[in-house]
Amino acid sequence: MECKRAARLRQQGLYGLFSEIDSDFFCLQEIRLQAGQIELELPGYHKYWNYAERKGYSGTAVFTKHEPPLTVTRGLGKEEHDREGGRLLTLEYESFYLVNVYTPPTPSAAWAGSITAWPGMTISVLT
Repeated sequence: MECKRAARLRQQGLYGLFSEIDSDFFCLQEIRLQAGQIELELPGYHKYWNYAERKGYSGTAVFTKHEPPLTVTRGLGKEEHDREGGRLLTLEYESFYLVNVYTPPTPSAAWAGSITAWPGMTISVLT
């Protein structure tokens, strides 16, 4: 979500939506925010972000009521993918993994030959 859109959502009841739905996890993709651009107070939720390095690029976020995970992994560990387009945010818990993925609709030059490799790379991150 873009910073302006996030502010609008906050004004229009993002907090109320979270309370009403009362989900254990909320996974957002295509957040176009940098660290510090928005202050989200969501009582009872832990927040995890994977921001894009470049302003205006998409990132991912997870908001959860669960206790902090065993590990939080940002990205695939492949710089050409983690920097240029997609965002992967993985929360490891004792009995499951939560994986939040954003892939660009139109791959950049760095992604063009490897967009089909994402599923396999994502699986290899989790095994």
